[in-house]
Amino acid sequence: IKIENPEGGDLSRNIRQYTHRGESAYYLSLNRNKKSLTLNFRNPRATEIFYELVKVSDVVYDNFRAGMLEKFKIDYPTLKKINPRIISCSVTGFGSDSPYRDRPALDLLIQAYSGVMSFTGEPGRPPVRMGLPMGDLSGAMFAVMAVLGALYYRQVTGQGQRLDIAMVDGLLSLMTYRAQYYFLEKDVPGPIGSGHVSQVPIRAYEARDGKYLAIDSAQDKFFQNLCRVLGIEEAAQDPRFSSMGARLKNRQAVDEILEKKFREKDRDEWVELLIRGDVPVGPVNDLAQALQDPSIRARGMVVPVVHQGEVIQMLGNPIKMSALGEEVYEGAPTLGQHTGQVLEKILGYTPEQVEALRAEKVV
Repeated sequence: IKIENPEGGDLSRNIRQYTHRGESAYYLSLNRNKKSLTLNFRNPRATEIFYELVKVSDVVYDNFRAGMLEKFKIDYPTLKKINPRIISCSVTGFGSDSPYRDRPALDLLIQAYSGVMSFTGEPGRPPVRMGLPMGDLSGAMFAVMAVLGALYYRQVTGQGQRLDIAMVDGLLSLMTYRAQYYFLEKDVPGPIGSGHVSQVPIRAYEARDGKYLAIDSAQDKFFQNLCRVLGIEEAAQDPRFSSMGARLKNRQAVDEILEKKFREKDRDEWVELLIRGDVPVGPVNDLAQALQDPSIRARGMVVPVVHQGEVIQMLGNPIKMSALGEEVYEGAPTLGQHTGQVLEKILGYTPEQVEALRAEKVV
């Protein structure tokens, strides 16, 4: 159940570069299979309705700025009194006990604070935002993990709890070896394009037709296969390139040889030859090419979804579960589309009571 302000709702509804039947495509991409309930928290009656939902719910999730839960009297200590088993999950930019807790936090700012922008992009160029909103997405993914863990903990102990997820914590935690290099050697990373700081050759190379292919052949076995397919077997025996450590020390020389060689054929020809030669390779697809890929289609990652009476295509579910039946998708709801349904079917309100709440602008 997605609770929205009746005056405008989710801010993503207003990102209207692309729309479908008057709805923001941005909003549609993030909100399918949800029920939209509108509550006007400026009216105390809306808070009472929220409390009624808390009594019959497992999890309350929010991404408000610091202080908003207390302002609306829906913070965890309050909710715990209503339902001791409730799990309250808050996702903020910096966390509830951070000195930055009162600052606004959006994806780009999280990428900047985390340091990841400083080593994303090409050497000698300005910092680059990651192609996906990974500050937002990592916060959401870690929140899901936390909720699942809390549900299991409650199953074992009977106790609910508060979950405090900071987006910057999530993104920082994904740095793994880059952070460890700094802890041990004070190595501050810089941008390296599509390459890998520790393994060579791993990067994208341009083919004769101007298209790019990605190679991940740092392991000795795969480097030998690569050299065989390219017809440069002598490079695999060259002491400068014959081990992972040697190739790392001679990165520039490796790249010069491969860059020259890959310009001899078109990308797709190279990809086919390298796949046959057991070399880890893939075309650098654009989004249209990726969505048409036979593997993507076979995995059900493009699915039909009915929205406002019309079938549109959307991304599928990446989690495949053997015990799960046929997946059912519903389009993103219009603002307040399910207010009556939630109040009547879950809380037992009559249609007349719902209409009275509408008249009073509670919902």
